[in-house]
Amino acid sequence: MTADQFIRLLKQPALLTESDCESVGRLWESHPYFGAAASLYLKGLHDGHDLRYAAMLPRVALTVADRKRLQEYLEAPALGIRPGYPADYPLNGLTADGPKMKHGDLIDQFIETDPRIQPIAGQKAEGETLPAEPVKTVTDSIFTESLAKIYIKQGQYAKAIRIFEKLNLKYPEKSAYFADQITTLQKKLETNS
Repeated sequence: MTADQFIRLLKQPALLTESDCESVGRLWESHPYFGAAASLYLKGLHDGHDLRYAAMLPRVALTVADRKRLQEYLEAPALGIRPGYPADYPLNGLTADGPKMKHGDLIDQFIETDPRIQPIAGQKAEGETLPAEPVKTVTDSIFTESLAKIYIKQGQYAKAIRIFEKLNLKYPEKSAYFADQITTLQKKLETNS
């Protein structure tokens, strides 16, 4: 099957014969992540009322990018018309002549139209300030045992003692451990003084 034949069948699945369906199926088996081939094969099974359709649907659904489009494609009448899309709208950006729009053209079109996202009613617009909320002090939020150990390694025993005192208040179940750490550090602080 040539690329032109495949694109023609993709655009007009009503022209898909049983032998074409089998060749598209073989194409899909050799290229299992080729979503367009999977969709066309499934469309052929669906329109031909083939018993394999029910077994193939979950497998094909895994390979296509958009399951909603697959559903629309399968439910479209066998006339080759895709609901919700213009008759000349290509699947996956392909036409019989090749790509319909190049990547650079798409970007240029986007820049020319300069789309803007409008804020939803009731939400703050740009430039509005948020109400002031009480900010938790950084020193209270970062008191951890790891930070205390870093201070100990740096020889900053007073800061480590202060952290262990805060942790003792925060975690009373570990008060014996923290009390032991505090007394050990106080002894080190006295010997270094």
